[in-house]
Parts: sequence; structure tokens; C-alpha cells
Amino acid sequence: MTAIKESMTRTSRAGRAALRCLSAGAMSLGVVGLMLNVACYAYNPQTPGELKPGEDVFVHVNAAGRAILSQDVGDSVDVVEGKYVSGDAAGVQIAATDVQFISGISSPRSDVAVTLPRAAYDSVTTKKLAIASTGWLIAGIVAGVIVLITGVNVLGSGTPSGKGKPPTGTGN
Repeated sequence: MTAIKESMTRTSRAGRAALRCLSAGAMSLGVVGLMLNVACYAYNPQTPGELKPGEDVFVHVNAAGRAILSQDVGDSVDVVEGKYVSGDAAGVQIAATDVQFISGISSPRSDVAVTLPRAAYDSVTTKKLAIASTGWLIAGIVAGVIVLITGVNVLGSGTPSGKGKPPTGTGN
């Protein structure tokens, strides 16, 4: 009877340890997911006068811009992404590398020249690497890995450590 009781105790300890490790792993993944949503890039609105040629830009197209781009790029354009070529108060010219549609579909392009008058877009934003946020992301990933490793080491692997009484009986 004691062998059965001892076996059940080992099984329940292993089960609890496994659940603790899983919850530590889930928390770690949650932290990493949150950090990914916050970190890496900052999107800043710019005017054409502030931009430098070659900068990565996102041009947020309005209804007039959709009408202009309908023949060359397609209907329902939402955002044109690419490298800034030139611009002034009258409009912008970019070498488009991607077009995002209102439906959420994205269509990669090969540096297609797109010229939009100022009335055809709502805003131009740039994408810059946010060094501080990226640092927090890396710290969060490292902390998550440490929590996971510590959880496994503290709680054990769930296998018996060899302590306790050996089973009695000859087995024959």
C-alpha cells in the first residue's frame, strides 16, 4: 500500500512541477509578446521639407489619392511604403516598395515611382529604429529566458531524486 501511495505522491509532485514550469514559460512568452508590440520602431509624422532622399516613408493616401493611384497601382490603396525621392509643399515622389490596401492585403513592388500631389495624401511618416525600446525588448527576452531556466532548475525536472525508501519485495 505504501508503494502505491509513494508513487501517487511522486506523480502529483511531477504534475505540479510541470504546471509551474508551463506557467513560467507562458509568462515569459507573454512578456516577449508585449515587448514586441512596444519595441523596435517609432513612426513619426513628417513634412516633405523634413525628409531626406532615401528615407523609408509611409504615405497615408486619402480618397483623392486612391482615385489618382487606381490606374497605376490599384483601387483602395491605403498606404504606399517606399524610399523618399523628393517633395515639397506641392506633393511627394517616392520609389514604392510596398502598397497596402484598405482590405489589409499588401502588394510588394520593385521601386515603382509614385508621385502624389499634396491633396492626395493625409500624412507622411518615417520609420526609425527606436534604440531605447529595442533595448527594453532585449532585456525582456533575457529576463524571460532567466525566469524559464530558473523555474526549471528550482522546480526540478519532475523525476524522482532517489531520496526515500527503496521499494520492498522480491518481485517474484
